[in-house]
Amino acid sequence: MKVIAALGLIAVLITGCAAPVVATKRIPISKSQTATIKETTAYNLKDPGSAQFRNIRQIERTHQDGTKSLLVCGEVNGRNAFGGYVGFSTFHGTLQGRKFKLNGIGNADTNWLYVANCPG
Repeated sequence: MKVIAALGLIAVLITGCAAPVVATKRIPISKSQTATIKETTAYNLKDPGSAQFRNIRQIERTHQDGTKSLLVCGEVNGRNAFGGYVGFSTFHGTLQGRKFKLNGIGNADTNWLYVANCPG
């Protein structure tokens, strides 16, 4: 029974609590916003100074119930403890005023989830 409850919780976390997305639109990001996004994301890496970024974008999502939400996503690459680059991983979060809230950086197991939530 505990396993079923845990699987149900995981399903809710993966799909999210919001209504399904029915439309997406790309929203421009300013240079200062991009700098904030990079700084916040790099801070969460093993070697922040080594961070490389690509494909940073902001997406406005319109949900089935008419609500809208913004999502920032992109790809980041950084060095590991051995000094080698690990390869690009997806990340996503939200801009809240002048701050960027990083929701997560993907890995080989979760990159598909981040890409699916933030179309290019």
